[in-house]
This record gives sequence, C-alpha cells and structure tokens, in this order.
Amino acid sequence: MATMMSALPQSAQAQKKEAYVMKSKYGTTLTFYYDTQKGSRQGTVYGINETQIDKYGKLYPVWSGIFNTNYIPVNKAVFDSSFKDYRPKTTKRWFSYLNSLKQIIGMKEHLNTSEVTDMSEMFYACIAITSIDVTGFDTKNVTDMGDMFAYCRHTNSLDVSGFKTGNVTNMRKMFCGCKSLTSLNLSSFNTENVTSMRNMFANCKSLTSLDLLKFKTAKVTDMTDMFFFCTSLTTIYCNDDWKRDGIKSEGMFNNCTKLKGAVPYDNNNTDMSMANPDNGYFTKVSTGISSPGTNATIKVVYSADGIRQKQMHHGLNIVKMSDGTMRKIFRK
Repeated sequence: MATMMSALPQSAQAQKKEAYVMKSKYGTTLTFYYDTQKGSRQGTVYGINETQIDKYGKLYPVWSGIFNTNYIPVNKAVFDSSFKDYRPKTTKRWFSYLNSLKQIIGMKEHLNTSEVTDMSEMFYACIAITSIDVTGFDTKNVTDMGDMFAYCRHTNSLDVSGFKTGNVTNMRKMFCGCKSLTSLNLSSFNTENVTSMRNMFANCKSLTSLDLLKFKTAKVTDMTDMFFFCTSLTTIYCNDDWKRDGIKSEGMFNNCTKLKGAVPYDNNNTDMSMANPDNGYFTKVSTGISSPGTNATIKVVYSADGIRQKQMHHGLNIVKMSDGTMRKIFRK
C-alpha cells in the first residue's frame, strides 16, 4: 500500500503540463506547445526556458538565432491551441535572428502575454517577415520593449495601436531599422515612464510622418539618434517643447533631410534644441476647423497614421490648411 501511495505523486507529476518548443525534422517550423506530450514529440524539443549563450555572454532561447548566425531554415512559427493556457513572464529574444522566418501562425489567438514584463528583442533581425500581427498582445505589465522590432527591415505591416505602455521604461531602438514601415499608429502609447528613446525610429527610411502628440518625455534621459536617417520623414506632429537640460540628444534629427516643422531642416541643428513646435522641427496641431473670421481652407487631408487621403473619412483626420496650419478634425 505504501508503495502504491508513494507512486501516485510521481504519476501526477509525470502528467503535469509543460511549455516547450518543437523544431520540425528539417528545422523549418517551430511549434509552441503547453501540454503533457513533450516526451512523445518527434522533432527536436526544447524547454521554454532552455537557453544558449553567444560569444558576448548574452543569453538567447535555444531555438532562436544568435549574433552572427548564418542561414537558419526556420521559416514558420506556430502557436498550438494548447499554448493559450500558458502564461510566460518573458518573450525576450524568442524570435531573434530567425532570418528566414516569414510566417507566425496562431500568435494572436494562442499567445497570452498578460503576465509578460520583458518583450525586448522579441523579433530582433527577423529580416524576412513582412507582417507581424501583435494586435492580440496584452502589454500592460511590460517594462522593456527595447529593440522589440529592431531590424525587421522588410516588415511593412505593424499595428501597435492597442499597446498599453504605461509601465514601459525602455523603448530604445524599438523600431530601429524598420526600413519598410510607411506608417505607425502610436496613439495609444503612454510614455510617461520611459527613460530611453535612443535610436527609437532610427533608419525608418519609409516613414513620412509621426503623430507624437501624446508622447510625454519628462523622464527620458537619452534621445540620441532618435530619428536618425528617417530620410522620408516630412512631419512630426507634436505640440510640446521637449527641451530640457542634461538630456543626451546628439544626432537626434540627423539626416532627416525632408523634415519641416516651424522651420525647415538644417543639418547643423540636429539635437534636442529643435524638438519643439515654435522654432524647431515639430508641427503644431490645432483642434477644430478654422476660427471664425478666417478664410483658411483645407488643402491636404491625412489619416491619423499620417497617410495622405483624397477626402476626409469618419473619425480623426489631420488636415493642412491654406494658411499653413495643421488641424485635427473629427468627422462623425
């Protein structure tokens, strides 16, 4: 009897669910599971917390790539329906350097990020993927988004409009090197606790405008190269003056040659002194249509994402008036 009773806990333990990642036979597919079948899977199986180390001492998930990785055949990642019951605390570097990854299936439906605090480098250098669906992410507890999408150079579709970022302190290089992104909706971003925005949009060469009206930068200490080499960027909508003493801001607007706000771009003035809407590179946005008694008319209409439109649509529109001012108009 004693033998049977002592065996029961071991049996129960054997049936305990585990989170793990299986790489397919030829190494082309990663599948994320949370079940009791780890021992029966046919591919190469890794525990969710197994790591590898690169030559600089950085830890990566054992299934991801590492710095100076050559070709990796993984072209697809799948989140099995069982994974929806798992609550990871980190997704740091989960897909880093997977340079052939083109498709992620089931992430919106089956990856629950409600307890995740670290998403840094999650998709770092996923150079082949064109669209990343993060609309299902719960980011309310995340504190680190540094390098999250850095160097996703072919990604042209990225919707982060639902991100809750009130606890985030690091946005360093978050979108750095996203050369194919033409627009970013950052209307939900709460940046009041962010301390680093260094290189945040650097080398986003296809962005034409950014709406940073809700950005709060009181705690930011580093804005170095924040917009570096945004060579297509023409407009940054922001009504606030970000200038403060003691902030690192060298090259903040370096090579933003098409940028024009209150004044046109000048390559001799590229630091935080130009981060304002009065005599800098920001464009002030007024609410409402023209004031009574003015003859200003609407010349150009943009969506909230900064994309030029043929006409105003329902919801928020940003318009350029004939008198040169920019205004927000909400159309029911």
